[in-house]
Amino acid sequence: MKKIDVRKIEPAGWVALAVAAVLVLAILGLAFRFAWPRLVGIERLPPMSEADPVLTPTSANRATSGPSKPTPTGWMVQRDVAGKEHLTPPPADEAAIREAFEAVMAVEYIESDDNQVALQTASENRQAVVEKANRLTDFTGWDWADWGLMTAVEIIPSEHWGTENPVRCDDYETCTAVWVKKGPTSGLIVYQEDICQSEVGSDAPCLVSNFAETRPYWIRVFTIKLQEDGIWRITSIQSEKLPPPP
Repeated sequence: MKKIDVRKIEPAGWVALAVAAVLVLAILGLAFRFAWPRLVGIERLPPMSEADPVLTPTSANRATSGPSKPTPTGWMVQRDVAGKEHLTPPPADEAAIREAFEAVMAVEYIESDDNQVALQTASENRQAVVEKANRLTDFTGWDWADWGLMTAVEIIPSEHWGTENPVRCDDYETCTAVWVKKGPTSGLIVYQEDICQSEVGSDAPCLVSNFAETRPYWIRVFTIKLQEDGIWRITSIQSEKLPPPP
């Protein structure tokens, strides 16, 4: 390819190049605003280890050579706004996938515009929430009841609760669900007795409202796999702090 000698570009040429650059930046800015919060962050996730599943589906479970595999009833191949191909599951599978996703979300987050109501609800249902999360996850040696971070639940106002994202599948047994936290937490439900006593002077569980928010914008990508017993379970979770929306 012939190289361009910048010294030979006329003033009018520089003006044309500048206009083109501005147009490209404007188009990129509009694309970013349109995609946030549904798609923001998925391509920006840190590199995964070899043990992690591929989160961006591309093959739609079709062989690279030879005859294509038949598509099970209800599954569809679709393209997202970026033109990338992925599978979408039939309603029954999607409901099971979302049930696993919501079970794990409930361990750490609760959507509510009333902190006192959230405290009462979380306190009454805590044991059932932990048991369901254990049933619908597949992490070796993992027990949600022993996890240190489960000692606090973030209360997220409805205006900051992420938009429901479509379930995207790499094949007929591996799917992803994405959640984006769109704003600050309004309170924490704490289950550790010593923290409750020191922070608010009451027994656990307690409501802590005065705290420093460290991650008002947050993305979580859940990988859900169909297990041998026919149950969809969470097998991987990736999280990343996001910058504020434009």
